[in-house]
Amino acid sequence: MNWEHIAGQENLKKLLRDSIDENRVSHAQLFVGKEGYGTFPLALAYAREILQREHEHAASKVEHLNHLDLHFSFPRLYR
Repeated sequence: MNWEHIAGQENLKKLLRDSIDENRVSHAQLFVGKEGYGTFPLALAYAREILQREHEHAASKVEHLNHLDLHFSFPRLYR
């Protein structure tokens, strides 16, 4: 997922990119949003940008969701 694939959210995308450029990335990030708002794609684009700056081949691993430094947590729904 690239920044260009995310519609809207220009201010938030700029804020996230600036945090990377200024080397001010927190050790953990929590992305929360309603379904359909692009929260997950935004988190993937952010992770991809961070990880590929450290390792050339990280982008494809992030795209396939199998990079060792990429972790997800989703709510568990009980019925």
